[in-house]
Amino acid sequence: MKSDARVFKLRSWLLAGVALMAFALIAAACSSDSGNEGDGGDEGPADLLFLYSGADDLGGEEVTLSEVLQLGKPVVLNFWAGLCPPCRDEMPDFQEVHSERQDEFLMLGVDVGRFTQLGSQSDAEDLLEELGITYPTAYVKSDALMREYNVFAMPTTVFLTADGDIVSQKGGFMTGDEVRERVQDMIDASE
Repeated sequence: MKSDARVFKLRSWLLAGVALMAFALIAAACSSDSGNEGDGGDEGPADLLFLYSGADDLGGEEVTLSEVLQLGKPVVLNFWAGLCPPCRDEMPDFQEVHSERQDEFLMLGVDVGRFTQLGSQSDAEDLLEELGITYPTAYVKSDALMREYNVFAMPTTVFLTADGDIVSQKGGFMTGDEVRERVQDMIDASE
């Protein structure tokens, strides 16, 4: 029984890896100067976030990352997708750390499933509901933040000081202990 679960998990991770490799090839083929901002329409600032949840925490239904940073707290920026197995596996740990220390930092999950071919907004909303995620989460209509933070793996997590400086960044799954350690480093670097 345990062996079947490991095989399923391995297959899920391999599928996610293949999808990410395809995404990386597509991203590499597209020039960052192309002006491609997702749907091609006027969507406002490149770092505009459309919130699934957390409007009360962040000050509105639509906010920019710049506005989030102006709140004066360190920020954990987690890029994820609704059909990404390692994203699903790590989100409960992010939720736990958020619940423990939410007064000390801002947790912000950014759904980029539409750009990685790992899910739609509906898939993302289903995952958030299934896992009971309460920290602020959003989606973007532009891949600008992904390019800005060199997101080439799913998930990718960026730990930012209150001033917006990167303390650390990791592409791939993070354990709860690793999240706690990096959050502490981020908080320490913000003092």
